[in-house]
Formats: sequence, C-alpha cells, structure tokens
Amino acid sequence: MSPEDPDVKAIIEPHVKELKEMMAEVVGETLVALDGTRIWTHPPGVPSGVRCVETNLGNLVADMMRWAAGDAQIALENGGGIRWHRLFPVGPITRGDVYELLPFLNTLVMMDLTGAQIKETLERSVYNYPKEFGGFLHVSGLKFTFDPTKPAGSRVVNVWVGDTPLVETAVYRVATNDFLAAGGDGYTVLTLGTNFVDTGIYLMDYMVEYLKEFSPVSPAVEGRIVVVSP
Repeated sequence: MSPEDPDVKAIIEPHVKELKEMMAEVVGETLVALDGTRIWTHPPGVPSGVRCVETNLGNLVADMMRWAAGDAQIALENGGGIRWHRLFPVGPITRGDVYELLPFLNTLVMMDLTGAQIKETLERSVYNYPKEFGGFLHVSGLKFTFDPTKPAGSRVVNVWVGDTPLVETAVYRVATNDFLAAGGDGYTVLTLGTNFVDTGIYLMDYMVEYLKEFSPVSPAVEGRIVVVSP
C-alpha cells in the first residue's frame, strides 16, 4: 500500500468532515418501524419482505413519489430499489439513512399509461410470487388483488384507482423511476408510455423533502396488494 500523502489528506479532510456532517443531518422521524426486510429474515416458506409483499416502507416510498409528481394518480416503485434490507427502528431518520435507502441515483419520471398497460405492469410485478423479485412493485394511488394459483400473466383479479375500478381504455398519469421507465426488470410495457417527463431529480432528494414536510411519519400496510385464492 502506498504511503499516505499529507498534502492530499489536507485537501480531502475538510470535504470529508463536511460530508459526514451533511449525512448526519436529521431530516425526519418515524413513529413506527419501517419494514425494508428481505425474505431471508423471515420463517422459511413465508412470502415476506420488500421484494415479495406490501410493506409500510414500500408504501412510504411510493406515496413520496406520487406526492413529488404532483398530478400523478398512481406511483410505482420496484422493491429492488429499496435498499435498507432491515427493519428500520422508530426514531430519527438522517440524510445518510435516506441515501442508503434509495442509493441508485434514480430520477422521478411521469408518463401516461392506459388501464390495460397498468394491468400488464401489475401482472409483471406478481409473476414470480411467492419468490423474491426485485421488480415487485410497491404502489400508491391504486390497490389490486391477485391469485397466485393462476398462470403467470393472468393473476391480477381486480384493480382500483382510488376507489374506482380500473378502466382498461382510460388513460392514467403514472409516476415511477427512470430505471423502470426504460424497461428495467422486464417492464417493457412502461416504454410504451406517452407524455413522458423526467424531472431529473433523484428519488433520494425528493424523500428528504418529503420527510421534512410530513414527519413524523407512520406508514402502514393498508391492503394495497392482496393475495386472493378461489
């Protein structure tokens, strides 16, 4: 290993100190533990974790995205983009925590999708259930039921936008991230969206602003994604 260069160290240290102080800034507070766990932290065979089922943390992130988008009726966020991978405890949330939660420099984008395209998107979300899938979607502004005993691609039973049943011919404004909008995780249907807008602003920065605005937060599992069976 090369010896430490004192001149370089003198240049870097003030910036490291400034960065540490910025990351330590408390930007919000949660009144409930936030579930960002993965399936391996749960009993074997139990569908669980942020890449498999609805969680309160997934709802928080999706709600933030719909809020940030302004006019979006629906928001979609892939579980693979939520990276705490643990149960985050009750208490303060720092800027560093947020940057760890949403680390991928994904930007918020909006597009118009038909109801049929939204349903196809939700089918992709649950095609691998009960196995983990990084593309499993957390949702805001809609709720849906699905039957995992049916073939993949035909599992979604009912979808509501707000309290109204999804209309396949209607057009909805949808917020998501640039990774999914580009077809990531197999979401090629999202590349067909129209009236596309990329805000150019990172999800992590929107989350910081959301927490400052709405803390303390106490998101819950609300039945946005429900498994049904015959």
